[in-house]
Amino acid sequence: MPRLFTGFRVRPLSVRLSEDEFRALCNACQLRGARSISEFARWALVEGIHRATENKPPIEQKLASLEVRLSAVETLLSNLVATLQKINGRPSGGATERTDAS
Repeated sequence: MPRLFTGFRVRPLSVRLSEDEFRALCNACQLRGARSISEFARWALVEGIHRATENKPPIEQKLASLEVRLSAVETLLSNLVATLQKINGRPSGGATERTDAS
């Protein structure tokens, strides 16, 4: 884990965790390769601060935007399929049979 600050750390912080939260914290420390719970907790807090202060839209807004865009793509694909079926002389809307021998 990279060093977060070069200055002296003088502000202590104390939190209470449930047993499940503490186990999850210990697992996350191991997965991240932290030398201590304190090091990992400091890193996680600083990361959270950076994320909270960025001007990025929340995940819900991103998902809503993706849903709108996906719906537009579905509409365009549906229109494309209907156009191709008209060009090929096939009726639209139903399942089409494959004529190639694959």
